[in-house]
Amino acid sequence: MTQAPEKNIPGEVESLREFGRQNATKIAIAVAVMALIIAVPAFYRAHRQSERREASNLLNSWRDLSQLEEIVDRYSSSPTAPLALLQLAKAHFDNGNYPFAEEKYNEFIASFGDHLFAPVAELGIAHCAEAQGQTQRAIYAFKSFATQYPDHFLKTQALFGQGRCHEDLNQLQEARVIYETIVADDPEGIWISRAEDALDRINRNIASGNLSAPDETAATAGVPASSLLPNIEL
Repeated sequence: MTQAPEKNIPGEVESLREFGRQNATKIAIAVAVMALIIAVPAFYRAHRQSERREASNLLNSWRDLSQLEEIVDRYSSSPTAPLALLQLAKAHFDNGNYPFAEEKYNEFIASFGDHLFAPVAELGIAHCAEAQGQTQRAIYAFKSFATQYPDHFLKTQALFGQGRCHEDLNQLQEARVIYETIVADDPEGIWISRAEDALDRINRNIASGNLSAPDETAATAGVPASSLLPNIEL
């Protein structure tokens, strides 16, 4: 039987085969490197997602300040870190550690100045000034907040703070203007009853010439801004 003639192999294919035989090791390394280049970003994405879940779970279940500090330090690049830092500042405020609370609010502004909750930290600083008896500084901070963020949902809290501070300095006419502003700006709002009570108290004190320090109702007319943080799913 006559053997079938061998098919001619194009020179280009044969050259490619020879290149593969001579450079097999280099090709294998190149393939491995390309696989690594593709795999590494995917790994880091998965790792970041895992970190975010861990940080979020820790924030939702924290029991002491060290856990909040751990989130801020260990998960600093996660979306949970600024929320944890804000919560840490509020916790120190609630514990009466006003200087350290103010330090944490300032740290938030320095680190997350463009964050949605940066104004909350600014208002927190005003509350810290008020709590430390730095009344004039607090008035300036509350007034600055209301001026800078006229449409912010915490503006009324800033106005209440400003009114409280004026009362604390026995500046009853100034306090009356503030409470009148609250009533005029939002006559159907959730704070209208408290504003009207404060305004009634101020008017009675002015009419009677009573320039004594504000009573407990005035002192509790507002709450620290950080306590009004919405619950955010990360």
